[in-house]
Amino acid sequence: MQTLRGQIDLLVFDFDGVLTDNRVIVAEDGAESVVCNRADGLAFDMFRAGGLPVLILSTEHNRVVAARAAKLKAPVLQGVGDKAHVLAEHCRKGGLDLRRVAFVGNDLNDVAVMRVVGFPIAVADAHPNARAAASLVLTTKGGDGVARELAEKLLALPYGEAVSATVSGQPIAFNEAGKGVLALVPARSGSKSVPRKNLRVVAGKPLIAHSVDHARKASTVTRVIVTTDDQEIAEVGRAAGAEVPFMRPTEFAQDLSTDYEFVRHALEWLKENEGYVPELVVQLRPTTPVRDVYLIDRAVEAIRARPEADSLRAVVGACFTPYKMWHLGADGFLVPLLTLNGIEESYNQPRQILPDVYQQDGFLDIARPRTIFEQGSITGRKILPFIIDRESIDIDHEHEFAEAEQQLQRE
Repeated sequence: MQTLRGQIDLLVFDFDGVLTDNRVIVAEDGAESVVCNRADGLAFDMFRAGGLPVLILSTEHNRVVAARAAKLKAPVLQGVGDKAHVLAEHCRKGGLDLRRVAFVGNDLNDVAVMRVVGFPIAVADAHPNARAAASLVLTTKGGDGVARELAEKLLALPYGEAVSATVSGQPIAFNEAGKGVLALVPARSGSKSVPRKNLRVVAGKPLIAHSVDHARKASTVTRVIVTTDDQEIAEVGRAAGAEVPFMRPTEFAQDLSTDYEFVRHALEWLKENEGYVPELVVQLRPTTPVRDVYLIDRAVEAIRARPEADSLRAVVGACFTPYKMWHLGADGFLVPLLTLNGIEESYNQPRQILPDVYQQDGFLDIARPRTIFEQGSITGRKILPFIIDRESIDIDHEHEFAEAEQQLQRE
């Protein structure tokens, strides 16, 4: 039986906050020391015995990191600023596929690298953003034997079955049973801002074809369908490699039509005509032609790991905090849009003490069919965040085509 170990060619550990408890002990002479866990030493022996290469990746460059790496008999890259870039280069030179790399992190500077590997892992006390970026959250805190938990609980367990570790208290299911993952690419004919924009050629192919390509390249997606009310769009979708087994009714293709309406129509048609009900529905809007396909797979694994989640939504850090926004009262004076318990006059406070806030992004959405059928909602009540590093292009105006063209040419 294939094991999770068989899916990983390299296991990478951050140092501070993962192999240590993130504290620094400073002696009178200025010498620094950290607290590690002896159990990790045996874990690294287990990795070597199992033929699994390991690597330590550290932002710091000092004798403490070097000494611990030597003790663990593990290679180390120190003084790393851009971890994602350095790891990508390391894998490129070693002929390794990032999709077969696991990375264990704990803090904000680990999020970027967690976005590019196939198996992002966070320690139990990781920053919320790192936890959200992880497909797996361990039960062990940094410095308490993180490597030991991975060695004992993960690497010897069957891949594709429920793992005995937990993600926020829920069983991990790396590959749930079901009828696969359906990617829906919605493309109606009636765009007002840019007429027929879904058929506009961008970087050598119709706009809609880019999202179809993304879905087809994602390893977790098993079926790609274009839902449209337009025959020409349907033909272009088929030429790009998608199915178009039905036409969307006109009443679900209006300016004010909701995602819920056309997604439910698609699911009902597939169930009634094919007996097909997917495990998950991934919505990839054609107006976002620039995507990292790895992130589609990461998002699918993220919601699979949280069975209590009704849906998943891509979000990005908001460009402006709503705690400094206002509306006009009936008397003509400003009224704060939001208030915070325990923080007086949040609109007068430094943004650093205000909660992190996120805005929706068109990168992707994922829904469970049960959410749509049982709750009558595209999202439900428990929406899992999928935090991305930058706002995606969402083409709605003419000038945005040029921006998309430039980004696609750099890809």
